[in-house]
Amino acid sequence: MSEKLSLEEKIDKMQNEIDNLKKECEYWAKEVEDITELSLQKMRGPYISFEYHLNDHCNLNCKGCDHFSPLAEEKFTNYEQFEKDIERMSELFDKKAKSIHILGGEPLLNKDVIKYLQKTREAFPDVDLTEIRLISNGILVNSMKPEFWEALSKYNIILSVTKYPLKLDYELMKKTADKYNAMFEFYDNTDKEQVWYNIKLQEDGKRNPKRSYFKCFVSNNCIMLKEGKLYTCTLIPNIEHFNKYFDKNFEVCDEDYIDIYKVKDKDQIFDFLSKPVPFCRYCNPDVKDYSLEWEPTNKKIDEWI
Repeated sequence: MSEKLSLEEKIDKMQNEIDNLKKECEYWAKEVEDITELSLQKMRGPYISFEYHLNDHCNLNCKGCDHFSPLAEEKFTNYEQFEKDIERMSELFDKKAKSIHILGGEPLLNKDVIKYLQKTREAFPDVDLTEIRLISNGILVNSMKPEFWEALSKYNIILSVTKYPLKLDYELMKKTADKYNAMFEFYDNTDKEQVWYNIKLQEDGKRNPKRSYFKCFVSNNCIMLKEGKLYTCTLIPNIEHFNKYFDKNFEVCDEDYIDIYKVKDKDQIFDFLSKPVPFCRYCNPDVKDYSLEWEPTNKKIDEWI
């Protein structure tokens, strides 16, 4: 015979079931929201959004970083190459973009940051259309010289600071921005501490690329410009750091990017970015957690695999 439960035990059991149902409903509500957003993300045009690194390395080193910055050796973007690339992007897209993100690594490690800000705005001059953001972890912000703040103001660049559990004077950042009439915001429009996400790689490369692409929240959303090539996400152009550090061979082939100097027009680029690429077979977007707490890296391979 089954053991009879007391009224109190029955109530506790029912409450546990209700709590579990709530969690499940919240998860699936988030899944539905994601599917809707992801469907919109995969649509082509009419304006492009893209990002580029000022350097690959970082001074914060976050666990599971999908730019692999904690694993990267010190490396700064070659300005002459960048200048050519941004001019070519301006030519292809008629000087029009929805948004451009300047980041890294930590972009403020690059002493020539002002040159990049100026050139980006010159290439995409429509301040009403093209939002340009310099995305920083904030560590160096309060040590930046007046010329930096003046450049932000002059070129209509938004300084977007991601809030990590660091003891930084964010109020001083906002006051300095106001002093120079520069735009300042917290990344994702929140001054709450960063909630982390992680994209897991599958070393055997046996995922269905189409399924991975359409379930991924970075594909055709975090489009990256690097050395004359556009990539549908940040993992592909930066996997070299992972491969070198862990002695792995996640392959990047010619079909994983589009060369901006070989295309005839922007339509070719939009078509390319709105479809899966071979590298998608390595990514597993089914493994996800919406509420990971930020941690510094231990540089262990299981942070990414």
